[in-house]
Amino acid sequence: MITFMKTPNNLGVLVVLVLLASACQQKTPVKRSQEWLKSLRVATVPAKKASDLALVALKKDVKKQGNSREGLERVKRAEILKKRTNEVEAEIDKLKTLLMTDAGGGLDPQTKMPKDPQNTAKVEEVMKANTPKLIKALDDYVKFLSIKYKDLDLPRFAPLTKDMMYPKKMSFYEMFYGDATVIEALSSLTVHQLTVRRYEAEVLKKLGAGDLSVY
Repeated sequence: MITFMKTPNNLGVLVVLVLLASACQQKTPVKRSQEWLKSLRVATVPAKKASDLALVALKKDVKKQGNSREGLERVKRAEILKKRTNEVEAEIDKLKTLLMTDAGGGLDPQTKMPKDPQNTAKVEEVMKANTPKLIKALDDYVKFLSIKYKDLDLPRFAPLTKDMMYPKKMSFYEMFYGDATVIEALSSLTVHQLTVRRYEAEVLKKLGAGDLSVY
């Protein structure tokens, strides 16, 4: 299972993304790619659960302290944060579903994997059409955190879509979706979701929502 380092730069996530990008350049055996995707899928469950439980704990704590105006404001801000995070996650889920159906030929009921996991041509078509929207969703989320919660002394959240120098300067699309198989593209999208949850966790902690150590 993928684990995340407790640093604002999310080095663990970066390593996974680099591995996925490398796989796009040098084709990884299907079985190994499937195991990567399975691990990432599993990791999303505790990440979402920890977020939900953190809000519940915050509400209980605020109520215990008498529902002060300051406490209720923290709850409201946490709810706004979760709503925005869920919206970004849902948007990425839609893209994953589109990839699964249009590029992957649908879901194999036995393996829970795409029926056509190696369809790079269709992945290119789908991702080139949808990458601008994905970039906007991710960039807008980081801007949202930086503006709406700037008073919380947050760590600097690294941009999620900037060009990278590996092994040469590459665009966001080239890095994670260029020549990618269906499984590799799904894995990259799942990592983006996990990174969004990691950023959410940093803000929730600053709002007093407790320890989200699952991240």
